[in-house]
Amino acid sequence: MKHPHRIGKLRRNVYGNRQGGQSFIEGVKEHLKFHKCKQLKNDPRKFIKWHDNKKYIIIALCTDDFLAGATHTSLHEELHNTLKKKYTLKRLGPPTQYLNWKIIHTTKGIHVSQPHIISFMVEKLKLQNAADIAHLCSDGISLELTKADEKPCPYIQPLYDEVVGDLRYLADCTRYGIDFAVNALARSTRNRCARH
Repeated sequence: MKHPHRIGKLRRNVYGNRQGGQSFIEGVKEHLKFHKCKQLKNDPRKFIKWHDNKKYIIIALCTDDFLAGATHTSLHEELHNTLKKKYTLKRLGPPTQYLNWKIIHTTKGIHVSQPHIISFMVEKLKLQNAADIAHLCSDGISLELTKADEKPCPYIQPLYDEVVGDLRYLADCTRYGIDFAVNALARSTRNRCARH
């Protein structure tokens, strides 16, 4: 080196450094926009491209790769041919996991679940032998504090908030059936007792 005690600035990002993933994402975004893929407003790493107002493809960008789902296989081929002009691509086949989601392909469609997150929550809270209770939609179940309840427990606040956050993530992503119950629990985040 000509100047061993100086710090140099790279002219381009190198794979594996902190900015490498972001550089990849920005490059793919520009390439997709150039090929008339529309960036979603609610999630800037998702793109959609419509064909004839009937067929479409959705592309989800990750740190250093992407996932595409289409209504027709020809759209996958078109996307592959478009991206391989600029990038080296590998076809890994149908996904089995994405962002901690387990993906199961069946004859009736695609089933998405998060069993490992549920198992982790059950183990963390030591609920392996917990008894089932009626659903919160059932008559007679209320989470409101009554005079019979003890005072709110400040020591369970961090754990309660964490659990409600985990359940909210599950309800938003794959477990839509628990949405009502999670919302009911979330309303009690500041005024809870051990019963919650």
